[in-house]
Amino acid sequence: MNHVRTDLAAEWVEKKPPFPDGVTREEKKVFGVLREEVVISTKEAAQFLNKPMGRYSVLHVSPLGRPSKHLANEIKAVAKTLKPLLPEGSCLAVGLGNDRITPDALGPKTAKRILVTRHLKGDETGIFRDFREVVALSPGVLGETGLEASETAFAVSRLLSPRAVVVIDALAARERDHLGCTIQIGNSGIYPGSGVANHRKGLTEETLGVPVIAVGVPTVAGLRDEQDEMMVTPKEIDTIIENASKIIAAGINAAFQPSLSVEDVLSLME
Repeated sequence: MNHVRTDLAAEWVEKKPPFPDGVTREEKKVFGVLREEVVISTKEAAQFLNKPMGRYSVLHVSPLGRPSKHLANEIKAVAKTLKPLLPEGSCLAVGLGNDRITPDALGPKTAKRILVTRHLKGDETGIFRDFREVVALSPGVLGETGLEASETAFAVSRLLSPRAVVVIDALAARERDHLGCTIQIGNSGIYPGSGVANHRKGLTEETLGVPVIAVGVPTVAGLRDEQDEMMVTPKEIDTIIENASKIIAAGINAAFQPSLSVEDVLSLME
C-alpha cells in the first residue's frame, strides 16, 4: 500500500530531528502572520528529507473555512513572501488541478482571479504601461486533455518566454490540523500529485527553463487505521477553496503589480 506523503515543509522537519547540515528552520511574523521558513541548502539535506533543495515558507493564516478578520494582512504576507522570489519581467501563472473536484480546485479557481495584462501592454500611453506582463493558464488534468500539465506549461513557456512561472496547486498534509489554515510558498517548483502517491512530471526550473515558484494550501490529509488508508478533507472545503483562492490570487496580484494597493487589487478582482 502506498503511504500518503506530505507536501507541507512544516511537517517535513517536525518529526525528523536531528537534521544534517543544510537544513534550517526559523519563524517570524510578517504583517502579524506567523511565517515558518524551512531552507534546504545542500544535496545531503535534500536526500535526507527526500525533498528538493530550496526555500519553503509556510504562512499560518486564519482558518480559511470562515471569513478572515485579517484578510488584508494575510494578502500582504503572501505578497511579501512571494515578491523576492520573482525576477523582473513577465510572468506566467499556472493553476493546477481539476475544478470539478472541490479539494483539487484551488489552482483553477485562483488562476481565474489573476489580473492578466499581456493583452493590455500594447497601449504604451495607457494606465497599464508600467504593469508587469502577466498571463494566466489552467491546463486541466491529463484525463480530460490528454496532456500533462507540465507539457502544456512548457509549450506556453516556449511561446511566451516568461521570466518566471508561478504555479498554484492544492497540497496534501500529514496532520489534519494543518488543513485549510496554511499557505505554502516555495521556490523549488512542484510535482503535482506527489502528496497523494499520484506522482506526475514536475514543473520546475529544470523542466521549464525559468524559475518556478509554487503556492499551495493543504486541502486533504491522510488517515490510516489497521486496514485502510484514505484521504480526508474538511466538511467546509467549498468555503476553504473560495477563501484560499481569493487570498492567494490577491497576494500574487499584489506581488506582480506592486504599484497597486490591496484595496486596488481586491476591487479589480471583483
